[in-house]
Amino acid sequence: YKRQVTIKAQVVDRYAATGLQLLAYNECDELRNDPMLTQRANEAMLDFLKGKRPTWSVFFFNDESRIPFTSSVIKCLIERDLVSKLVKNVQHTATMTDKCMKTIPINHLPGTGATTIAMHVLWKLRKEFRCVVMNGNSPTIPDLKEVAEKLLGLRGLQEDDATVNGTSTKVCKPILLLMDDFSYDQARMLQKKFQDLISDRKINFEKTVGIILCVTE
Repeated sequence: YKRQVTIKAQVVDRYAATGLQLLAYNECDELRNDPMLTQRANEAMLDFLKGKRPTWSVFFFNDESRIPFTSSVIKCLIERDLVSKLVKNVQHTATMTDKCMKTIPINHLPGTGATTIAMHVLWKLRKEFRCVVMNGNSPTIPDLKEVAEKLLGLRGLQEDDATVNGTSTKVCKPILLLMDDFSYDQARMLQKKFQDLISDRKINFEKTVGIILCVTE
């Protein structure tokens, strides 16, 4: 049993201060009520086609079957084969029992769309995982120990102590973190700090607690 929780704005801001952008399971749903919905969709798609980094709204608007557009919307997002492969890899990794956190590198050449692919994976898995993005282009260097603590806090958000500590029949949703423009070594350092916290706090786990998707710089 894994439940979905509503995250308050101040909690989102607190994570943002550490360089972490949360992806909610109902991300962008408020746009359904926007009277300028179709225009905003076309603007977001055009920005993406011009080479801007995608916003979550691009993925939201791409799911046209559930959105009440008043006219046709520009198509700009093609799902790459790698997206479904990574989704399956992440889902399989979440069932493994040998380590509490795993790192999956996505090696790429600049400009080949690896960030978009990784974001697409998070978008597809946002209801199964607690998804977070950390951008290596941030002006401040993140404190990886603080990031690990924030991730562990996100895992246990609105869960009772027994669930957090792994002594309940309920389990927390695993964390899925996209580290964009970081080195593989940085991802492994964060992985170790997260694993050390799990060990220090004597948290029991039967399956993977967190997964890092690392788009290498």
